[in-house]
Amino acid sequence: MSGIPDAICWHEGMHLLPQHFQLQGLRAETLSARQASAAQPWFWGSDLLEVDEAALSNGKVRISALDAILPDGLPVGFDATSRSALELDVVEAIDASPQGMTTVYLAVAPLYRGGQLAPLGGRYVSMQGEPVPDLASGQFPEPISVWRADLRLVSENNKADSICLPLLRIGKQGGGYARIAYVAPTSRVRPESALGHKVAALCARTREKCVFLSGRLRQAHQAANAEDAAEIGRLLAALWARLPEVEAALASRVAHPATLHGLLNGMAGSLCALNPLAGVPAFKPLVYEELLAGYEELLDWLNATLDLVRAGYRSLTFARDKQGFWIDLPACEELWQRLVIGLRMPAGVGERAAGQWLESAIVASETHIATLARQRMHGMPQQPLSRTEQITYSVGEDTRLFALQAEREWFDPRQRLRILVPGGGAGVEPWEVVLFVAEPNGNSGE
Repeated sequence: MSGIPDAICWHEGMHLLPQHFQLQGLRAETLSARQASAAQPWFWGSDLLEVDEAALSNGKVRISALDAILPDGLPVGFDATSRSALELDVVEAIDASPQGMTTVYLAVAPLYRGGQLAPLGGRYVSMQGEPVPDLASGQFPEPISVWRADLRLVSENNKADSICLPLLRIGKQGGGYARIAYVAPTSRVRPESALGHKVAALCARTREKCVFLSGRLRQAHQAANAEDAAEIGRLLAALWARLPEVEAALASRVAHPATLHGLLNGMAGSLCALNPLAGVPAFKPLVYEELLAGYEELLDWLNATLDLVRAGYRSLTFARDKQGFWIDLPACEELWQRLVIGLRMPAGVGERAAGQWLESAIVASETHIATLARQRMHGMPQQPLSRTEQITYSVGEDTRLFALQAEREWFDPRQRLRILVPGGGAGVEPWEVVLFVAEPNGNSGE
């Protein structure tokens, strides 16, 4: 945005020229962009990006779908099914790069060159649009010539004198080409996005620590240990203080990356109570074109601080598909003898419902599922944990814990573990299944 065209001085009897309407349209376009920038300087970014992954492996970036706002306020969209190809061969750019990678940008010509309005033919492509009826009567449709943004993809060496939006980063990998971890500028962070997953994982870990400390707090109260209860209560307050607002912002699906980053900084200040002597470092300012780097520094510190709450165990959530629940097991020798899982049941369900559901399920490594289903067997033996053992894990009241005996006949730690009920089964099923694994530096007896 180099400037806003002056307002047209309309008057009676004036001789109308195309320039009058062109300037009027440009003024409206640039004025709205300036106002958006005043409200939020980082209002631009990519909202949707789909790439042909097959072409990418051969070094060609081919856009399938795109929805974005360029830094000068120009909204653009692309759909490969209705427009000509938008692609770029990055092999030469990557080979020439000392780092063996390149950033791919969406580019368009600027409105202004040398402080003067440039002809629109460099920024747009003139096209014959669909017939448009008279909007007052709905009749007399006529085709209208329209401008459509002349989009192109460029590498970082060819983006001079263009309005550019970084989209993705490509590098060599395994004899081919693949994406390198990068988050393009975006005006909102959705839970399913790369940043959203990282923030959601942090929130889930924080809640796990809160559940653990809540169990410890109950034990301290039952033992009439006022000193421990006060200390645990202080830690719990620090963990809960900023968690709800971070979760609410992420769940809203409209949180701006800068806003969410600020909330996470506030969370860092709150978690300082876990290690007051260390304090909180001065985190680097967030760079909009490098969101991932800015978030990773902060998230790494938050996760490291959460590690100070030694819960002893961490929980890994089973994924779910049409067959049932499954999980890829981590490399952990303790899992070769005994696995502890938790079934998180719907509210109001009795204690026996979880056991009844698990007794009707097949529990085994993936390659044994078909055999067990044919033989109507259930695979790995299971039994509920005793009340004393359950206290060690400090889970919520909706979670029922069971131990699975890792018998070699039906279990291979190198394979995916599955839990499924043939034919859908009967009774109430859990809404989530988790596997408990000892922390690498933890103590399960804590």
